[in-house]
Amino acid sequence: MTPEILSRPEIQQWLNEHAKDDIYNLALKKSPFPDIEMSDLVQQIQGRQIAAKKLPILFSHESICYPPKINLEQTSSATTAHYKAGIIKDGIKNKQIIDITGGFGIDCIYFADCFREVYHIEQNIELQQIAAHNFKVLGKVNIQSHNADGIRFLNEHSDLNDALFVDPARRSANQKKVFLLEDLTPNILEHIEEWNSRFNEVWVKLSPMIDLTYLIKTIPNLSQIHLVAVKNELKEVLIQTKQDPIKKITAVNLETNDFPFEVQWDSPITPPLYSEIKTYIYEPHVAIQKSGYNDVLTKLFILFKLHPNSQLYTSNDLIINFPGRIFKILSPVKNPKKELKGKSIQAIHRNFPESLANLKRKYKFITDGIDPIIFTQTKDKVSILKAEIIT
Repeated sequence: MTPEILSRPEIQQWLNEHAKDDIYNLALKKSPFPDIEMSDLVQQIQGRQIAAKKLPILFSHESICYPPKINLEQTSSATTAHYKAGIIKDGIKNKQIIDITGGFGIDCIYFADCFREVYHIEQNIELQQIAAHNFKVLGKVNIQSHNADGIRFLNEHSDLNDALFVDPARRSANQKKVFLLEDLTPNILEHIEEWNSRFNEVWVKLSPMIDLTYLIKTIPNLSQIHLVAVKNELKEVLIQTKQDPIKKITAVNLETNDFPFEVQWDSPITPPLYSEIKTYIYEPHVAIQKSGYNDVLTKLFILFKLHPNSQLYTSNDLIINFPGRIFKILSPVKNPKKELKGKSIQAIHRNFPESLANLKRKYKFITDGIDPIIFTQTKDKVSILKAEIIT
């Protein structure tokens, strides 16, 4: 179904009437329109249901056309796209940006609010046509959408040299996930030096699984690494290259009150001091943990670390603006066989010598509850603790 057919009033009415229907039940029914397959209608219903949470900027417009589910799963959320646009525009205001892996176009929609010209390049013609239609519906007149190979487009438009954005495919030809930069499409290592010499800034979105030490050693002129979490779930790793690198890691936890955590990756870190467990335990959010620089927090907040292999910290005084989770210790669990048997708990299992699976079998508890029990260790002993969540 083309975006133009989707705009017909009778189709829009049908989609509105069935917006909350179960898509699996709908798929078993016959299409009410002789020229449209039921699978196409189901695709639109499913797209709307996903957009209601992930992409509200699209959900509020009836004539938006949605691609297959896999494209929606791979696209940026509104939250991360808005963040990307904000940090990229800080370096290059009111100029051009090229997204050579444009996909469904969510990043470009947010780039359009920050740049004079946005180039959306997508080699899948159906996906490109859907994105171009949606740009028009949203009134994003400063986006030029092209059905083309991204690398070829760059070669044919050598006059464009402000900012480049790349979100390489992270699956091989046989659909297996890949993580090394040379295995991505396009091959980042093959092109990065050429891009660095041409563009004022180059931004690349990478898997949250990427190893940061590998990045720092491998990418020439690496300037910034942004670790982007949403509600304590790591979503994206963004890197920036430029001629005068500043060598900074920024870790953010979006849709929370946590402040951005910034550190120079070549700066020395003061070794932490260790302590037994005090009144409060702190766990940095996942983006800070990913940075590998969470021990900086001990100096910033006057905290003690529990163990060299732990990412938990402790203090007697409550530090309410700590960027992550805070637990208040209520009491030790002295007899876990008795105190945990048959209980429904929230297990916080960090650097404990026994696996959580073994503990569940041993003490016969389940982990679908809300009351936290912390399983951890200090340098001197293992601990099982009753706690309450502060934040």
